[in-house]
Amino acid sequence: MKNILLVDDDIDIIDLVSSLLTRNNFIAKAITGGTHIFEVIKDFSPHLILLDISLGTEDGREICKRIKQAKETRNIPIILFSAHNDLINHIKGYLSNASLAKPFATSELLDTIRKYIA
Repeated sequence: MKNILLVDDDIDIIDLVSSLLTRNNFIAKAITGGTHIFEVIKDFSPHLILLDISLGTEDGREICKRIKQAKETRNIPIILFSAHNDLINHIKGYLSNASLAKPFATSELLDTIRKYIA
């Protein structure tokens, strides 16, 4: 089973996506912000990170950039997601592997995840 770290400040999204991942044989861990993300990554060893762009006072794009610039975490695939209408313009230069606009179909999320982890 593969570990997926979900970072979102919306509890409803966390519940929905965590349940979906579990039903599809992934191990999901959710956090609501990126303050301690490197500690969580070290402890949980995710195979992929689902990261919301808008995390209240934190910017998921900047968190993504920090993860991708760190030697020990740069190879972890990151999928950014957001309710922003113009998502592509919001992620340029932040090094994510993929992006999804909210709301997204569960099949689209699973297909995107499976592109990066078997």
